[in-house]
Amino acid sequence: MTPQKRDSPYGLDPSGNPLDRFGLSRPVWLLGWVSFFTDMASEMIYPLLPLFLTRVLGAGAMSLGVIEGVAEAANSILKIVSGRMADRTGQPKKLVLAGYGLSSLVRPLIGFVTAWPHVLALRFTDRIGKGVRTSPRDALLARFAPEKTRGCPGSSSSCCFCVYRTNGPIKSLVHRSLGRRSPVLCPWDRASTK
Repeated sequence: MTPQKRDSPYGLDPSGNPLDRFGLSRPVWLLGWVSFFTDMASEMIYPLLPLFLTRVLGAGAMSLGVIEGVAEAANSILKIVSGRMADRTGQPKKLVLAGYGLSSLVRPLIGFVTAWPHVLALRFTDRIGKGVRTSPRDALLARFAPEKTRGCPGSSSSCCFCVYRTNGPIKSLVHRSLGRRSPVLCPWDRASTK
């Protein structure tokens, strides 16, 4: 089944989606925005994780090393596995949706943990979601890129990466400085209320 051709003053991508004046199609923009908000949420939580582990949960530095080591190992291994799965099935969209969905479901639960092994389980699950979605997302971006602008979707994704790497911690800092304290949004405040 070939994609339905639509008129666009800027042309069409290889899948038949109309391009905008920036040379990007709607699916590229959607992937960029989903990536932006998902990773911004990560950057709001995870820079504060060491303080949360040591001050609120009373865990040591070793626990932080174990958590990050296990989580990043899972992420790295699953990028390879999910890339092969996306190539074999030819349906990377399902893996992308599963990866983003898993990370989005698990991340808010960090506010309810009571011990560092719970943080390990949640961080591990979040990184599984990232590992599952990364390679198939890149394959989708390449699929939607016209040959003359093949690097643009990746570049826009990298640009979003730079923006959310700074935006997440800034939003978290503003949230804290305005005095909005919630046990779910700001779990590190539980120590000061006890």
